[in-house]
Amino acid sequence: MTRKRMVRIPPNPAAAHWNGPVMVRGWLRVRNPWRHPLAVMILFKKWIRVRRDVGRADGFLWFEYWQRLESLLFGMHVGWSSREKLVRFDDYESHRDIAKWAVASKFVVAMKLQTMARADDGRIIDFGGFYMCSDESDLAEDTLFPSDARRA
Repeated sequence: MTRKRMVRIPPNPAAAHWNGPVMVRGWLRVRNPWRHPLAVMILFKKWIRVRRDVGRADGFLWFEYWQRLESLLFGMHVGWSSREKLVRFDDYESHRDIAKWAVASKFVVAMKLQTMARADDGRIIDFGGFYMCSDESDLAEDTLFPSDARRA
């Protein structure tokens, strides 16, 4: 496996003027979990820790977890009262720990994290994010948000 590379997703212009609630959607894809039982346990332990901290964080609104086992894809949607409250969560040790581990792990082959909001008129406001992979084929189809949503 070659080294993972990160690609930044830039925010759109409407993001500069938004001060309401935001949602983070993220996912990660793993490869051959049955061959890496220790990595599965490490990820599970780190996930429990970061999930506990998310629930206690200032500005946390809601959490949704999903998985698609046939494609070894695990994801989440997390609601925050504002982008500022979300940014503060970046300083949590559990968040930095799981992110650092996922980037370095050969078990996690791809991941994506994106922040967005829905304006009152239904438009999606993108705050940007990133995706990371070593092989483009490991990137999953992005079908988590309504395809008919209008971008701001």
